[in-house]
Amino acid sequence: MYFWCDICILVFDSAIDGGMAMNRKLMGLFVGLVFALNTSFTHATAIYTYVGNNFDSFVGPFFDGDGPSAVYGTDDQITGTVQFSTALGALFDDIADPLSFSFFDGVNVISTTNATSRYFYFKTDASANIISWAFNVKDVLLVPNGHYREMTVNAALSFDYASDTLCASNAPVGSCFPEPDDRTDWYTQRAQVDSVGSWAVSQVPEPTTLALMGLGLAGIGWKRRKAA
Repeated sequence: MYFWCDICILVFDSAIDGGMAMNRKLMGLFVGLVFALNTSFTHATAIYTYVGNNFDSFVGPFFDGDGPSAVYGTDDQITGTVQFSTALGALFDDIADPLSFSFFDGVNVISTTNATSRYFYFKTDASANIISWAFNVKDVLLVPNGHYREMTVNAALSFDYASDTLCASNAPVGSCFPEPDDRTDWYTQRAQVDSVGSWAVSQVPEPTTLALMGLGLAGIGWKRRKAA
């Protein structure tokens, strides 16, 4: 809060020194607006970035028809970001619901925009560092030539897993493959590594914070121009 007070004083001082007309009422209104905005945005959003280890175990691809356009390999891994309105606190141990997320496994992207299901669990230590986690995201469309894509990361069981399946062209709605299993034009592949990666966190200032910082810089500019 004291930081924003300093910015207000700097802007007002600069405005007056620069010959700008500003009466007491306007100054008071400006201060009130700054404090109101500041109390509405007390925290920066937190972005957690995950970098998994490279896959080293594969199943498939098995297919009928053209097969997958991209195949999992040892250069692939699960990477991505999760964004929260505030950083995870110390000794957090619960399911978490992020504002947004996006993960890439070397073949597919599953994000907030296309995920059909999601699950995130985090546990932090006394310093708010992530020490355990599990998440599962899916992009599923069970129609003929639809798809079933999944990414799972579990620190407790120590694995990263990804799957990519094209539903058969003769699959019934609600399933990837027909029964009896006489599928056509399909493929499936899976990748895994029996270890997990690591997380890094970064803070992103709210738009209001950036705007107020801009006002402070503008004030500095006024003072320097007058001094020159």
